[in-house]
Amino acid sequence: MIRRTVVTALFVILTLSPLYAEGRPETSGVTNLTRPVPVRVAVLKGPTGMGMIKLIDEQPAFSGYEVTYIVSGSPDVLVSRVLSGSVDIAALPSNVAVKLYNSGIDYPMLAVHTLGVLYLLTNGPEIHSWQDLRGHEVGCIGRGANPDVIFRTLLSRNSLVPDEDVTLRFFGHAELAGLLIAGRQNLGVHAEPFVTRILEGNPNAHIAMDLQEEWRRSFGPDAIIALGSLVVRGEFLAENRDFVRKFLGTYRDSVDWVNSSPHEAGALIEKHDLGFSREAAENAIPRAGIVYIPSIQARIRFENYLSVLLAADPESLGGRLPPADFYAAP
Repeated sequence: MIRRTVVTALFVILTLSPLYAEGRPETSGVTNLTRPVPVRVAVLKGPTGMGMIKLIDEQPAFSGYEVTYIVSGSPDVLVSRVLSGSVDIAALPSNVAVKLYNSGIDYPMLAVHTLGVLYLLTNGPEIHSWQDLRGHEVGCIGRGANPDVIFRTLLSRNSLVPDEDVTLRFFGHAELAGLLIAGRQNLGVHAEPFVTRILEGNPNAHIAMDLQEEWRRSFGPDAIIALGSLVVRGEFLAENRDFVRKFLGTYRDSVDWVNSSPHEAGALIEKHDLGFSREAAENAIPRAGIVYIPSIQARIRFENYLSVLLAADPESLGGRLPPADFYAAP
């Protein structure tokens, strides 16, 4: 009730403001636009934004619409934009997207955009199977968050007891990367873009396991670690379905181009400061899990993944799986 009152008051203030009124597009349906409809698209630095880099660079035109791309370095800042309704389309961590929707924030999912980007790295110990981890310490990131849940789940699925058969020690992202680069941590589970930085910084480090592949081995060939989702403001979708369809087609083409042209995409990723140098981006793209899977097609696999998170930490999803209307079809 409080939030609704605040939003209503803010709307009244902005509507009555002469400065705001002069800048508002007059809309009585898309065909009667006198000014382009502003569209705000927000992504994060790193793999979650890499698939959209061609759009960010080329700024393709959409008749009747003016699209602004926002690149954020902080998930918290991006979430605050969603909470305030100040972005129309956003690339979010999947569990965050679900929790927001379950909390009444009307941003349904359009597509899965990032699969597992987690890898087990070793500085020396020979790791050819899960049983080779028995008795070792593994450096991890995100205590209680997705990386932790995913790794613990895989340990359990492969007959290892976390914190007993394998010692888990948690670090910040940059700290763990530094320890692995310096050779002061023998084993670690980390994500892109840090994986590329570790491999570049320590010639003795190498990837022992791709956790997305291990997830498939444990849960079936179609199983996915759906780390990132593209969401849309519900009211915007209802009023602009044709645009959203066209935008998604262009976005899908960008994803395909990035995966097939890592050298050229790397140059654009460096140019627009998405957290990688050109060379690092080129090396990271094959490991970055950049995909485009429409939400309706992804639903069963997405829910299977969420069910693991729900069992481990219900609060991470807002206590339940999302309802059917979370899966948007423009």
